[in-house]
Amino acid sequence: IQDIQAGKKKVKSVRIQVLDTGKGIASEHLNHIFDRFYQVPESMNRAGTGVGLSLCKELIELHLGQIEVNSKLGEGSNFSITFPVQGSLFDPSWIHQHENLLEKIVSNNPVVRKLDSIEHEKQILLIVDDHTELRKFVADIFSNRFQIVESERGEEALELALKFLPDVVITDWMMPGMSGINLCRALRSNPKTNHIPIIILTSKSSQDSQIEGMQSGADDYVSKPFNADLLEIRVNKLLEAKERARKNWQKQLVQKELTEGKLPEFQDEFLQKATAFIIENIADSNFDVVDLEKGLDMSKMQLYRKLKNLTSLAGNEFIRSIRLQQALVVIETTQLNVSEIAYKVGFNDPAYFARVFKKQFGQSPSNYIQHAKENIS
Repeated sequence: IQDIQAGKKKVKSVRIQVLDTGKGIASEHLNHIFDRFYQVPESMNRAGTGVGLSLCKELIELHLGQIEVNSKLGEGSNFSITFPVQGSLFDPSWIHQHENLLEKIVSNNPVVRKLDSIEHEKQILLIVDDHTELRKFVADIFSNRFQIVESERGEEALELALKFLPDVVITDWMMPGMSGINLCRALRSNPKTNHIPIIILTSKSSQDSQIEGMQSGADDYVSKPFNADLLEIRVNKLLEAKERARKNWQKQLVQKELTEGKLPEFQDEFLQKATAFIIENIADSNFDVVDLEKGLDMSKMQLYRKLKNLTSLAGNEFIRSIRLQQALVVIETTQLNVSEIAYKVGFNDPAYFARVFKKQFGQSPSNYIQHAKENIS
C-alpha cells in the first residue's frame, strides 16, 4: 500500500505487479494490447480471442484503478495494477460489506451445457468457445430468440450437437483439443448433423484461412472483431436459406406428377434413406415413428428435430405423407379400387385414407383414379 499523487491530493492506493520472463512485447504493439480483440501477431497460432486484457482493463477502471505495462523484447513484461483503497472515493452504494460476492456471481451466471427440456417451437443455438466472456457475449445477442446451449470444448460440442440437433452452431476456430475446423468436419460427415448451419468465429482473417474454414463445411466465416448486428444478420441469412430448402421439400411431398410411374427422389441423403425405409414397410399399418427411429438409429429427439428442420413435419406426419405419395404410384400402376389402395399403403381405414389424401393433394382418390384412367384411354 502506498500514497500516489492524484492531482493536488495524495491517494492511498494498493499496487499489484505481475512480472514474467517471457518473450516480451514489441514497442509498436504496447499501445494496442488493451484493445478488444487485438492479438500480437506472434500469438495468433495459440488459442485465444484477444478479449482478456481488454476485459481486465475495463474491470480495473470500473474500480477506479489503472493498469500499465512495460515490456521489452527478450526481457519479459511487467504489468502494474493500482487501486485506490479510500472508501470516500466511492459511491456508498457501490460498497458491500460481509457479502459473499463470488457465490453471488456464480449463481447469477450459470453456464448452460444441457437443456433438461426442449421447447419444440423455439430454435436451439449451440455456442462453442473456450472463453467464457465470448460465449456470454454471443449468448446475450441471441438469448431472446433461441434456447442457448454452450460448450467450451469441441468434443463436448459434438456430443451436444448429436443430442439436441441445434438449428445453428457458432464455433470458435482455436480451442484446446478438437478445433472448430475439426468440429465442422465431424458435423458435416455425420448424416444426423450434416444439415446444421455452422458459423466459424476467428481472428484468422487471411484468405487462406477463410478458404480452409469454408472447405471444412462451415456455411459462413466471421472475422474478429465482429459487430453483433452483423453476426445476427449472418445467422438470419442462414436460417432463411434453410427455410427456402424446407419449402422445396414440402412442395415435393405434395407433388402429384409421376415420371414413368415413379415420384422424383429427394436430393437430401437422409430423406432418401427415411423414405426408402418407410416404403419397405409400406403395407404394415402398425409401422410408426418408433420403428422409423430404430431403422434410422436415431433417438426420438434426433428424428423429431431432423425432420422438423428439413420438412416441418413430425415423424408420424412424414410417414403418412410418404404413404400417400406411394398411393399415387399404386393408382398409376394398378387397377385397384380406393379401399384396396388404402390397405396396400398401410391405411386400415379407407374413409380416413380418402380424407387425408384429399387434404394433401387437393382432390379425392376416386377423382384421381378417374383422371388417371382418362389419361390412359
